[in-house]
Amino acid sequence: MTASAQAGRHPVALVAGASSGIGAAVARRLAARGSAVALVGRREAELKEVAESIRAAGGTALSLALDLAEPGAPAEAVAATAAGLGPVGLLVCSAGAIRLAAVHETEERHWERQLRVNLTVPFLLAREVLPGMRERGFGWVVNIGSGVGSEVVPGSGGYGVSKHAVHRLTELIHEENRDLGIRAVTVAPGWVSTRLAARPADL
Repeated sequence: MTASAQAGRHPVALVAGASSGIGAAVARRLAARGSAVALVGRREAELKEVAESIRAAGGTALSLALDLAEPGAPAEAVAATAAGLGPVGLLVCSAGAIRLAAVHETEERHWERQLRVNLTVPFLLAREVLPGMRERGFGWVVNIGSGVGSEVVPGSGGYGVSKHAVHRLTELIHEENRDLGIRAVTVAPGWVSTRLAARPADL
């Protein structure tokens, strides 16, 4: 069996934002389907809980406590995953930052944090994994978007802008790499009950 065929069956997965919510659920599901999973996030204790639950179910998990918004952290996460589990065949970006506010009420630091976490981090992670994926002729890049990235929701502020942009980033990655066996998709859920989610009434 070729390396690309093996990767297609059970690719090594890196899940950013895996300590809770959608990221944790995705990591557990991927592990249950046979992928070795690198869990990346800021909250070390919660990451370890997710990793332990995966191992208890017979899966393979590597816990990497990193703030991906910090310079060099995305490259560190990809390198540590490759060293511990193998080259990344599936990248899932679920890390997110949100501060709801009208544009004129949005603080600059909140704007910059949301664009960094929601848009720049997925770009940096993709930039790290794509050369290897292109060389091997296989890979998936999955970005968790949002419904507010597809429609104008007053008060969604930097979160809505960054999610709209990540939708386009994903399209670019797909178009630039699809002839080499790589697929990129955005999953844009509606409201999900997570720590990050705003209450529907606030929207």
